[in-house]
Amino acid sequence: MTEIELQYSYCMQSINKIAELKANPILSEDDQIDLEANVDYLQQMLAKDFWITKDLTPLREAIK
Repeated sequence: MTEIELQYSYCMQSINKIAELKANPILSEDDQIDLEANVDYLQQMLAKDFWITKDLTPLREAIK
């Protein structure tokens, strides 16, 4: 697995965690912190310049 594929995999894990948390109508304080951390992570990853062949739509959609 290349470094870009590995980073993309981490992003997908973060997307899944965001979806899981957003599905819960009531979030604990820890859940809210976790949600914000994952959104921040994806925002940071979207700013990277090494995404040449990867579809970044799922990352953008997750942070809406």
